[in-house]
Amino acid sequence: RRPRPTPRLSPQCTFRRWLAKKKKGGNRGTKGGGGKGGDAARTKGGEGTPGQFVARLEHVHKVLPGGRVLFNDVSLGLLSGAKIGILGPNGAGKSSLLRLLAGTDSEHEGNVWRAPSLRVGMLEQEPQLDESRCVLDNVLDGVSDARNALDRFEAVSALIEAGGGGGG
Repeated sequence: RRPRPTPRLSPQCTFRRWLAKKKKGGNRGTKGGGGKGGDAARTKGGEGTPGQFVARLEHVHKVLPGGRVLFNDVSLGLLSGAKIGILGPNGAGKSSLLRLLAGTDSEHEGNVWRAPSLRVGMLEQEPQLDESRCVLDNVLDGVSDARNALDRFEAVSALIEAGGGGGG
């Protein structure tokens, strides 16, 4: 007899099993298992979570205006420093999931939590643009913090040059 193929687990089930194994002390001695940071980061009392969550969805249910169920009891967590990819066909809910994580969509049931220190930047597929401004000005609105820092740097550089560049 041929062995049975191992059933494929959803990413959610795989993550939960991995988390349960980590809490029980499994995978010790693996990369990042010792020293500071990485998977060895623990909460007070040693309950332990592998890394630090920066965002979580718990039992999220989202229905589109036409009545189509987009998410049904979805739970997931994003760890600090993790690299993730969201793949799926058109209409699967990739953008809706990102809007939930970014906090721009509040029409759902369930809990969405983001770390207070988390900064989320998101470029909408169909951004709302100011028609009275040029394309460059609309784009620069999205990077205003960096643009302001660059403007301050250029102003300070101009002052230094005007003063003869210092020296002595």
